[in-house]
Amino acid sequence: MKTRIITAIVLFVTMIPCIILGGHLFTLLVTLLTVGSLYEILSICETPKSPIYTYFIFGLFMLPSVLLC
Repeated sequence: MKTRIITAIVLFVTMIPCIILGGHLFTLLVTLLTVGSLYEILSICETPKSPIYTYFIFGLFMLPSVLLC
């Protein structure tokens, strides 16, 4: 529980300036959160493991949103 609280505080302190300043910094924040979420979703089950190309496919779907911001 202590680790989760510390992580939440660090993320909160990191997110506030990114949201206030906006622009490319906000896009980077959203991209990093998306990649982290994708990693968590794909690694939630031990078996069967997702093949490596699944990461590539999700990356292709995320790429246009990053480039258009």
